Amino acid sequence: MTVAIIAARKGSKRLKNKNIKPFCGVPLVAWSIVQAQCSKLIDRVYLSTDGDEIADVGKAAGAVIINRPEWDDADAACSIRPFRHAIETLRLADTDTVVTLLPPHVLRKPGDLDGAIQLFNNQGYLHVEGLIPQRETILYKIIGSHVAQMEIWNKNKLYGTLCGGFWVSSVREYMLGTIGPDTDKEISTIGGGEHGTTRQYFYPLEAWQDHDTDTIEEFKLAELVCQMNLPNGLDEYREYARGEK
Repeated sequence: MTVAIIAARKGSKRLKNKNIKPFCGVPLVAWSIVQAQCSKLIDRVYLSTDGDEIADVGKAAGAVIINRPEWDDADAACSIRPFRHAIETLRLADTDTVVTLLPPHVLRKPGDLDGAIQLFNNQGYLHVEGLIPQRETILYKIIGSHVAQMEIWNKNKLYGTLCGGFWVSSVREYMLGTIGPDTDKEISTIGGGEHGTTRQYFYPLEAWQDHDTDTIEEFKLAELVCQMNLPNGLDEYREYARGEK
């Protein structure tokens, strides 16, 4: 069985009530729910939340609600924690496949989730995430006041940006802790590529999908990008589910 778990907290800091804020006319969290519902390979869709208003939106969109605790250190916790809580609550089997989604990364194409699931199933990877391969990568390191030096200049598509806000994995990997640590601080101490936890197996996304919704400016820009590339809104996914795209 393949299940989708969407995690949405009520205490968004940079943009208040972000998850229920209308995005192109529809609450932001509802986009991830519909995207998962329109997958041809996902059997059930769950929404994990600590907010009543978010839960109401989720129910209206057709998701099964998982009520999670209001953790005292929620600001420090990364997204792994609510997913593990949901998996434990649902008592999923080790062999089940789980697709986890974060609503702020809304720009997913119809078929992205299915493509990642197929890659996971066919290749036997531990997990698959969305990544945008960069045409060129140029990074500068700030070394002083108004002073920077070039650290990376590469045009060989050797680098990428994790994007899309979705992961495909087995339940077993989540419960063993191989997906990632519990807090953002722990993530920052993982280090370089010699650590197995930093190796990513990825499903390629397009450059226009690299837009978040964490601030009002980013939210508005993502709406414009969505209108350009998904002009029919959520109907794009419904058409895909019906085999019309």
